[in-house]
Amino acid sequence: MPPRRVIGTLAVAIAVLALAVGIAAARPGPRHRHPARLDPSFGTNGRVIGTTFTKGYLYSALAAASPGDSIVAMLGETISRFLPSGQLDPSFGQGGSVELPNLEAKGELLFPAGIAVDAEGRVLVAATRWSGEHATLPGLPYFLENRELATVIRYLPDGQLDPSFGQGGIASTDFGLPPAYKASAPSERLPWPTPRVTGLAVDPQGRIVVAGVYATGVHQGCKPGPRATAGAFVGRLTASGLPDPTFAGGGAATLSNLDYGFATVATGPREQIVLGTQHPDVFLCFPPSEGKGRSLGSIVRIGPAGGIDGRFSGNGVLNTDGSVRQLALTGSGRILALISLGDYSYPRSGEAEVLRLQPSGAFDRRFGQRGRVRLYGAIDALAPGGHGRVLLAGATGIREAPADFLLIRLTRSGAFDSSVGVNGQVVAGFGNEQASANDLVLDERGRPILVGTIKEPSTAITFPTLALTRLLLPR
Repeated sequence: MPPRRVIGTLAVAIAVLALAVGIAAARPGPRHRHPARLDPSFGTNGRVIGTTFTKGYLYSALAAASPGDSIVAMLGETISRFLPSGQLDPSFGQGGSVELPNLEAKGELLFPAGIAVDAEGRVLVAATRWSGEHATLPGLPYFLENRELATVIRYLPDGQLDPSFGQGGIASTDFGLPPAYKASAPSERLPWPTPRVTGLAVDPQGRIVVAGVYATGVHQGCKPGPRATAGAFVGRLTASGLPDPTFAGGGAATLSNLDYGFATVATGPREQIVLGTQHPDVFLCFPPSEGKGRSLGSIVRIGPAGGIDGRFSGNGVLNTDGSVRQLALTGSGRILALISLGDYSYPRSGEAEVLRLQPSGAFDRRFGQRGRVRLYGAIDALAPGGHGRVLLAGATGIREAPADFLLIRLTRSGAFDSSVGVNGQVVAGFGNEQASANDLVLDERGRPILVGTIKEPSTAITFPTLALTRLLLPR
């Protein structure tokens, strides 16, 4: 499908945002404008519009940096590679895009959850492969027999499936997780498959690491309907797509002491693997209106052999005040974590927090207020910004309000970086479109690229369209 033209005048606003105040490290001073602009050599005035969602289960955009300043982005079942100019790369797939393998003829579905590019330029997509018995309600399959497969699809640099990986480019495994839960009655059905893949990373050695959750049973929670008794897992694959026998004895490490609803993973130097989780029942039982809690989470470091590193944070687990949405590791081994403090149903609707941890798991007290920086608004992604700085991406609105792409840069001390935009904040608009940046990557030159979706503001259901913007920031 050819790219859609943006309706209306494209304008860039660089302005102070009330939704992103409250940095504890330093109070913002007078407004100071500094050069921070969209890159005119990227797309049209710094913006690129991709394909519109047509099918699949991925409604938010995912992205990864590719060798040669290229960017790979995904929405729905379409994966596209963009050249440094913002044009689709004609050497990748059909005109710059490929589709996820269609397994419907086998009665199977793919639920993508992560994308990455390895050092050889091969594109990796992590997904849940579902083929169990299910009952479909309007717009959502409910799973009765939950025994699915963690799956990674690998594409060669030209967009063809890699025949040396798994079976025809698709590697699927259950990682030897505990026996499946099977509902004994429709009332016990779960609205998600298990195991369910929710994260993907490639470590410095080129090994593939996936994270997710798995259900072992159900219980009736404090709210109507069944809740899963669940654990989180981290799995590692070999170059051929098999579970790595040197990792946790069979390819996957598990954590089963809490009801996990989501897991994200990051890899870094010295074979570090860091897992971030969300525990949804805490919020469901104690909504913020009662002042008793919210969706909580935890950060866990996994050792090279697959065991929990007990030296991390004293006992191997650092509990957080909200759900862990994204993790990143710096070159020095510090851990950056984006924590959502908002509503479990609308995790982008309230406050967010950025944590910076020492490799030991201790809070870095030189950052923000004892290792924490509080933000307000729809923040979806973070990335190390070089020289100890932190980049954040999201939207200027919350929930369904019209919005623009938002970039925030924090200094190494956790303050708004006054050398960027207006007190560290840059807004990129797409005319009258409702825009939200879902992911953030840096190309080989360190230029931040925000990847997300746009759609026309409407009370009717409209499908999102992939959108990208590249920014030029002062060093």
